[in-house]
Amino acid sequence: MMSSSSSIDWSFGSDDLWLNILSHLDASGLCAVAQTCTFLHDLSLDRFLWAGVLERSRKRVVLVPREVPYTPRDLYRHKKDYDTITEALQAAGALDERHTIYVSPGLYREHLVLDKPIDIIGEGPLGGTIVEGVDGNTLACKADETRVANLVLTQSGFWFCIDIERGSVRIEGCHITNKTLSAIKVAREASPVICDNIIFDTNEAGIAIFGGSGVIERNEFRGNRYGSIEVVYSSSSPIIRQNNIHHNIGYGIHIHSEAKCLIEENEIHHNDSDGVACWGGCTPLIRKNRVHNNKGDGLYLYDNCLGNFVENEVYEQRLDGVRISGASPSLEGNHFHHNEGDGVRLVVGANPILKNNKISENRRVGVHVYREGRGLLEGNLIMGNKNAGVQVYGAGQSVLVENRILGNHCSGIYMSDGAVLEVRGNEVAYNGDAGVEIVSGGSAKIFQLNMIHHNQMVGVAFYPDSKPILLETANKIYKNGDNDGIDEDDDDDEEEEEYNHHHSHHPDEASREMADCATHSVSEASYCLSNASSFSSLHEMCTFEEDDDDEEYDHHHDMEMSSQHSSCCGDIDGDVDMMVSSPVLSSMPKFKAGPQRFNHADLVEREAREMYLQPIKKGMETEIVSFLAEKAIQARQCTFSFTKEYYHAQYWYECRTCSQTRSILGKSELSICETCARTCHKGHELGVRKFGHFYCDCGQITNGQSSCCSMPPAATYIRKTLRKSDSGVKVNFNAINRTMAVSI
Repeated sequence: MMSSSSSIDWSFGSDDLWLNILSHLDASGLCAVAQTCTFLHDLSLDRFLWAGVLERSRKRVVLVPREVPYTPRDLYRHKKDYDTITEALQAAGALDERHTIYVSPGLYREHLVLDKPIDIIGEGPLGGTIVEGVDGNTLACKADETRVANLVLTQSGFWFCIDIERGSVRIEGCHITNKTLSAIKVAREASPVICDNIIFDTNEAGIAIFGGSGVIERNEFRGNRYGSIEVVYSSSSPIIRQNNIHHNIGYGIHIHSEAKCLIEENEIHHNDSDGVACWGGCTPLIRKNRVHNNKGDGLYLYDNCLGNFVENEVYEQRLDGVRISGASPSLEGNHFHHNEGDGVRLVVGANPILKNNKISENRRVGVHVYREGRGLLEGNLIMGNKNAGVQVYGAGQSVLVENRILGNHCSGIYMSDGAVLEVRGNEVAYNGDAGVEIVSGGSAKIFQLNMIHHNQMVGVAFYPDSKPILLETANKIYKNGDNDGIDEDDDDDEEEEEYNHHHSHHPDEASREMADCATHSVSEASYCLSNASSFSSLHEMCTFEEDDDDEEYDHHHDMEMSSQHSSCCGDIDGDVDMMVSSPVLSSMPKFKAGPQRFNHADLVEREAREMYLQPIKKGMETEIVSFLAEKAIQARQCTFSFTKEYYHAQYWYECRTCSQTRSILGKSELSICETCARTCHKGHELGVRKFGHFYCDCGQITNGQSSCCSMPPAATYIRKTLRKSDSGVKVNFNAINRTMAVSI
């Protein structure tokens, strides 16, 4: 009840004047003034007056019932004060109802155990309230319905910053770091919600999930040594969504040991290793993420990874878009583009399903299969890659069904060195070399219902012993080798579209078989692969001369190049649909090499030819030197003149005297074939001899020419090139769109 003085007019003077006067009162004084009149009563409820009262009367930590509103007057009325967070937690543990702890700005060196429902909230702007663990985990969470917000959580001892042993704690709006271990550990019985935090500069993973679940969303991860998130063990099943994962020292996300998880709509970029690495029988569902600009692979899937990867965009990695080894994942609806390595690489036991993906404008091969890689490729668009659309070798086996392989810089499909493919119902068009090229021991056990057209050089090129099985099945092969592989005529003249129906021939008539296979759709003109380095007509085959000098070269090489390579291309006229190459015969005379002669004393190594042709054993694998590399050595030429930008098994060296700038490795030693080691790089400091799939840096073409003295005259090996720029291949997509209705 107001006093009689309420009849007095107290409203003279401004509100600011009265607030200034009232700010000198304590809580009891404000309550007394509020009883005098309505005017002073209303002023006494001012938030800033009570904030001052609370600040003067409180300790650093305040404990209040959870339902109390966060206003200074309500906090003052219901608070219990403590000097440390630990004291407040102990007091809350004795209470039945759930409470909230408000922590004023400052540094708190404490080890907090959350074993019952509680809220801990830092006051003031984020960054002002710091909790540092020294002698234990900064937070140990063991209860459901716990919330931690607006704190800086650090750890300088050898402990986790936050150890979530069980329960459903919610951690939001915090800055979290750890100088020794991971920032957050999630154990088997835990199911936290971790959202809107910045997790940075940890000595291990940002979040390590050891069997737990929960939701991790809208966080920023950066500067973590072992990446942002590691998910381990079969009981793990977190949801990881809408996080910004960047500039971590390790992986973006690392999943292994049979873990399961859903990873969606994250931005994973500029990490020092792979964007996402999955192995050890894990089965994640990874969808709708943007993975880009990582220094490793975008996705690295190995050791029995069985996950599903759907509608991700993976681009501008410094290595491959996705690398798969010893795993059988499913990839559908993804877009792999503008990666510095391959779009997709399948090696050593890979057997994935790639369906309805777009693989475009990568700096190397669109889909690269080797070392016993396998896989089903169905319904993919493989377009505009700097090397081949699909290259398979090293006992790789794949099934290609109903793909569109368009506008790649080299051949659409390239098979060699023991590759075995099934090729059915594909469209192969507008590629820079052959539509399909089968050389050096490659084979297609099924080859049918394909449409091969408008390729710059030829439709199909193969050696007689590599003739595709079931080539007799109707394949539509037309308009290859003319008008730069792009037909500017809008008319669909059915008379110019020729079906090639090949029939079996008498086995003793090899030469007739070669001619029939090559000429059925191109009148009487036969074509072949002359000296394995350019396409020319059959009458040019007899250009070899016997060489009485029995010098043989042993040249052997190993490396999967990460660098971007220039291309060597030139012109060839005519509408060439199918070509056959000279057979692989050890008795074949060596090519004339030109005026230069080499002395055995100059050889880097002096192994005999028999040793050179011996299989190279790599664990359980057995691999021989590529036929094309062998023929280059016989011709005393750089192996690049035969292999071009395609990768072939051979020996190689690093020349430490020479170096080149690479977009992936920076400034790096030149990798050279054995011919170049004996000629161009004679007297240089060379590394140890290695073996692997490789093409020679020395012989590659730069600015239209090569400085390699072991390359033959340009007319014998250069090929046509698509129009290109520093950023990659430029394809006349307007013509492709007009003719084939390609959706870009």
